[in-house]
Amino acid sequence: MFFRKKYGHVAFLTLPFTLISLCSVMMIVLFFFWNVGSKIYSAIKGMISVGFHMHFSFDPSFIYINTSTTVFIAIAVLSMTMALLISSRKIAGEKLIPEKLIYFVFVYPILAPLWIGRSVIKLAFRKKTSWR
Repeated sequence: MFFRKKYGHVAFLTLPFTLISLCSVMMIVLFFFWNVGSKIYSAIKGMISVGFHMHFSFDPSFIYINTSTTVFIAIAVLSMTMALLISSRKIAGEKLIPEKLIYFVFVYPILAPLWIGRSVIKLAFRKKTSWR
């Protein structure tokens, strides 16, 4: 179906971009879990090597603000998404900031990779969906 003229825009745009986005989401999620796992492994290895001591001290590092480009791009994308959602609700004449919008900001980034991963696994093992 990919790049066949008889399927039109679906074959030349939609399917290739969908495949690219699925692969990129899966890679981002894998890199995230790999980085988290390596940080946890390093922390555990450090605690084992020097001994674990319950020592609490004041750390002024909370004053530091991360100024990397990735943070600014993430803030810009989140701000534009929120502005788009709020303006679309204003055009529709609905309440500007519903509680669903808060769920969208905090819950959707956690659930979306799980949904995509589940669909990729179902596709890989050719499992049929029950509602079809």
